Amino acid sequence: MDDDLDAAKLAIHAALGDIGFERDFTRRAKCLYTGVLDKAGLAVPVSIEVTDFDFLEYPEIRIAPQYVLPDRKLPHILGIEQSVCYYARGTVVLDRYNPAGTVLQCLKKCEEVIRDAVRGRLNDDFADEFGSFWSSVNSLADLPGEADGVGSVKYIRLGPGKEPVPVLAKDESWLWSRDPANGGKGQGEPAFIVRTNAALSINPNAKWPPGNVTELDRWLTWNDPTLGGKMQVALAKGGGDVGVLAVKASNGLFLCRAVVPVPYRTKEILENRRGNMAKNLTRIGSKISVERISSAPVDSSYVFGRNLHGSSNLADKRILLIGCGTIGGFLAQQLAQCGAGAGKGELTLVDPDSLYPANLGRHLLGAPYLYDNKARACAEFIGSQLPPLNIRAVPDYVERVGIFSDRHDIVIDATGEEALSIALNHRAVRERPASPPIMFVWLEGNGAVAKSLLTGQPTHACLKCLKPKLAAAARHRTLKSEESIVIERNAACGDGAYVPFPVSRSVGAAAMACDHVLDWVNGVHGDRLRSRTFDNAKAYIVPDSSPKPSTDCPACGKSHA
Repeated sequence: MDDDLDAAKLAIHAALGDIGFERDFTRRAKCLYTGVLDKAGLAVPVSIEVTDFDFLEYPEIRIAPQYVLPDRKLPHILGIEQSVCYYARGTVVLDRYNPAGTVLQCLKKCEEVIRDAVRGRLNDDFADEFGSFWSSVNSLADLPGEADGVGSVKYIRLGPGKEPVPVLAKDESWLWSRDPANGGKGQGEPAFIVRTNAALSINPNAKWPPGNVTELDRWLTWNDPTLGGKMQVALAKGGGDVGVLAVKASNGLFLCRAVVPVPYRTKEILENRRGNMAKNLTRIGSKISVERISSAPVDSSYVFGRNLHGSSNLADKRILLIGCGTIGGFLAQQLAQCGAGAGKGELTLVDPDSLYPANLGRHLLGAPYLYDNKARACAEFIGSQLPPLNIRAVPDYVERVGIFSDRHDIVIDATGEEALSIALNHRAVRERPASPPIMFVWLEGNGAVAKSLLTGQPTHACLKCLKPKLAAAARHRTLKSEESIVIERNAACGDGAYVPFPVSRSVGAAAMACDHVLDWVNGVHGDRLRSRTFDNAKAYIVPDSSPKPSTDCPACGKSHA
């Protein structure tokens, strides 16, 4: 390892020496060099320091302090140290096996960035990277897409021992409800929410950042003339000495917080002359300091839609999930994260069983839920992690739950209990077309392969079509040997017989089923029978397909005979 490091340093030393860079021997412990970029043009003196020879961290390149930059804000040149952001973190993979070439590559890119920044070619980048310039103070915003007008910022503790976080919302927020002491009525600070089609950016020819209301007003007006005076309006509408302006721009949501100076917190100014307050605040704007706060969305539409690339999520759908065990627990969480139970929808969880110590090794839930009913516990756990969802727990047997198309859009059987699945399938076939589609998901062997099947259409196979005779082989054989299945029993702790397999197989089966449900809601029916092989030694890799009904099927075969 030391030999590799020494070799990398020697290669870097030789490469930098070839382009006229010299080692800074005043700091021998560092791999630090100085030299000049763009020698024929701007002649910019810089230093480059390599701190990570795996190049997970890019070499730090700084413009020398004696170099006089233009008297305006330059994109990608940060702070008083004049550090150059030549690659955004994580956007480029640098070659650790070619340290010399990597360092020269970074210097070349840095030279391009400095040259273009000084010549004004990168000013549009301010808008793209505006969030990094605005503030390091974070807040959360629970706002619907078209929200504007009066709102509130409340300082919420998201968990025991957590520091309060500013949360902006209109009339209510799921995060406010997590902390009644700080999120209740009358708590927090008044906010005024405005919208603009402009992308907020930095005026390179003006002072940055704005430190008071006067400077903020100039900057807002430069971005969009309609934003001028909005900070004063926010303070005036608040009715107190504090106001928050939230600007919803095309490149994000940005907050400004201002406090009326103590000499102006008089009854005469704050009450009797409320109509003139905005005008008075403009007059003393240079004396009112401004705090800048960045914001990230946490509203339901963002949380449940961000990761779906424009596809439909599961909001407004009525989903019945039967079984909250090793597959069903993880599937319930994934469905919820895709919006199940949001809007006018409902996610119903059905399971009569409780969580026992033996379940902990491959279940969504942990020790705090031991001996609780699985359906209720999953509903409680998921509800504590996400925006409000309509999740209904039924701690009962599915035989007592009505399954009808006017009550459920889709039913998912994740019990993995073959007898129950056959009974559900038979019931669904007999009740067609009143029965909603049913998706079955299960594991075969010792978790060697996961399968899911979407049923409901008479033109496609029902569950029993896959294996018309219980004692016979399946039509679509997956396992290489049925005899290889291991079944264990821990008699000492009173467990029933069980099939051992790692939790990764449960998560994989749940993920496959979740993808299958998302395809269903987006009208991508594709292959109705899907499989994912995890153990190639025990199971075949079987292509996905949409099998036709079997005339030998005792459940639906008569209708196709």
